[in-house]
Amino acid sequence: MTRLATDELTGGILYELPPEAGDTTQPRFEPDEQWLRSAAPELQKTAIWRWFATRYEEIDAATPRDAYGNYFLGVKDAPVRVDAVLIGRFGEWFPREP
Repeated sequence: MTRLATDELTGGILYELPPEAGDTTQPRFEPDEQWLRSAAPELQKTAIWRWFATRYEEIDAATPRDAYGNYFLGVKDAPVRVDAVLIGRFGEWFPREP
């Protein structure tokens, strides 16, 4: 069984976001900025990962491969670096840890 990135971020614990975190029923989750800044670290991680996961897919699970194990990548969207996307979106609020 593959561990999802959220398992690693939150120590395998599933955290439910409270209503004040933002509208979790939308196809693309957008966290409430004021709530996000004051939330507990594990809820911040959960909300940020939800933001990412509603916009991108994990390449291993979502992309077909050929007989040699090479990915069939479409020309529309290239793979992205998770850290670059998250730093670009949330980096001003949460500086990188040393």
